[in-house]
Amino acid sequence: MFSASANARVLHFGNASVTLDTVRHTTPSLAVGIDGDVWYGAMYSSDAPAGALRMRVNSTDYWVGKWCVPGRYLKNNSECTDCGMGYYCTGGLHRAVCTYGAIGCPGNSFSTNAVASAAGMAHVNQFMTLDAVEKFIPKSDMSAWRLVKSCAKMNANITSSNMDEFSVDDMCMGGTIGPGTYLFVARYKGPGISNRPDIIDALDGRSASVSYAYMAVFDRPVGFAAIWGNNIIQFFIDTAHETYVSATTSYAPAGQWNTNTNQTNITGIADGASYGGRDIIMYLFELA
Repeated sequence: MFSASANARVLHFGNASVTLDTVRHTTPSLAVGIDGDVWYGAMYSSDAPAGALRMRVNSTDYWVGKWCVPGRYLKNNSECTDCGMGYYCTGGLHRAVCTYGAIGCPGNSFSTNAVASAAGMAHVNQFMTLDAVEKFIPKSDMSAWRLVKSCAKMNANITSSNMDEFSVDDMCMGGTIGPGTYLFVARYKGPGISNRPDIIDALDGRSASVSYAYMAVFDRPVGFAAIWGNNIIQFFIDTAHETYVSATTSYAPAGQWNTNTNQTNITGIADGASYGGRDIIMYLFELA
């Protein structure tokens, strides 16, 4: 059964329906003749959602679904959703991370994997200053970010200021991330800080607590290590290896972690990175 909507036709089957239009977006496509006109339904070869209209063409299984315009993508095989910064969407189901994360996909449509400007690329694969963030990264709130990892652990045995003088066992967390755009957060309100009302938290304005937040864009998979210790409480990045071997960048010199700094233009970090009943916490978020 068919019904008409603004500039489109809707094909109804069972309890489901799919929108057709006069433009053929995929090959193959479902083609339906109605009153002398041809209307098309996009066909996808990915896993079909429950209740989808399925077809086999030349031994390949397809399903008929909604077409999303460039700058949007078919999320969960059901609704067209804005692509979001740091990704590009050429239409339909397609959504991919930009080569240079949020730096490489500026603007409102996010429909192409744009080539980042030379000025923007100079800030890739390192922790960004606030000036660089405000110039190259669109503003966002924590709803645009997903939690990758978090930890709360104190290892008082690490005393070296050399960022490579620790073992995997010393890590609060570590792994491989990228390409993409990331948010690094650490918070501390323990001994040495808890009796200092003059120290004002950079994220929520509370006294006697320390927070810092930094952003970074990676155009490749990189290894990272998050370290707790007497004078090392920060993230280290190895941009030369996917699995962490040796740090090539960190956001603060060892021993200067408690600088109470927010080098981001993201709102709501304090809510998304709460202390959670612990004195010390580290968080890693990715632009979702």
